[in-house]
Amino acid sequence: MVRIVEIIGGLGNQMFQYAFFLYLKNKSHIWDRLYVDIEAMKTYDRHYGLELEKVFNLSLCPISNRLHRNLQKRSFAKHFVKSLYEHSECEFDEPVYRGLRPYRYYRGYWQNEGYFVDIEPMIREAFQFNVNILSEKTKAIASKMRRELSVSIHVRRGDYENLPEAKAMHGGICSLDYYHKAIDFIRQRLDNNICFYLFSDDINWVEENLQLENRCIIDWNQGEDSWQDMYLMSCCRHHIIANSSFSWWAAWLNPNKNKIVLTPNKWFNHTDAVGIVPKSWIKIPVF
Repeated sequence: MVRIVEIIGGLGNQMFQYAFFLYLKNKSHIWDRLYVDIEAMKTYDRHYGLELEKVFNLSLCPISNRLHRNLQKRSFAKHFVKSLYEHSECEFDEPVYRGLRPYRYYRGYWQNEGYFVDIEPMIREAFQFNVNILSEKTKAIASKMRRELSVSIHVRRGDYENLPEAKAMHGGICSLDYYHKAIDFIRQRLDNNICFYLFSDDINWVEENLQLENRCIIDWNQGEDSWQDMYLMSCCRHHIIANSSFSWWAAWLNPNKNKIVLTPNKWFNHTDAVGIVPKSWIKIPVF
């Protein structure tokens, strides 16, 4: 049997899809063949393209050009391919198919820890940042973060404010009130030596609205270097994340078992589903 997982979206979503690929690999028979389909990324014009290989030094297993062409043929797909779609956003939904078609094609984001909680060491091994391409400035601040009582704060506004589709789905959830509540929560539970590290695609908004004592705004990782913000967030001891897979993974990759991770109690505007949030993380009410 051939299993194929589609890769599409920004870095955080690519990571969820690759983690799902490893989940399938772990569950598959030894004679099964597993591949990823990265063709959609060739025309994907948001974010910074396919980043898995560069950021984590992974060797992906992409489908061949020939197989991709066959998948586009209606007659081939009708007789040989079963497409399996994610049924519920962020909810664990094991795609089960019993049939004779030799190809299974998986479409979705698979944003739930349930798919890979049993193979956590495998996921952590796969998602080791390629430190060889970090900037010297990033390396220096990462070392400082590890020595301090550091808390990362992620503010995502760009596409959540400027692209109608993204705004309708995610916009307005992580308001200034959310960040104030989360910061107050952190201050009540930690001592006064907290160092806040702020990450955002809207630095001007952060500078104006989050004027915290002992803060450091990380503003140098731009464009194709933006992934270094995920690395730096993962170096902090505790986290205030946005409703974004980017800071979700930063918090998850932090190996500190005593970490505090604060997240909004709502991830989407059109549903209350929050299966993406691990049980140990703390949900802050937003509205």
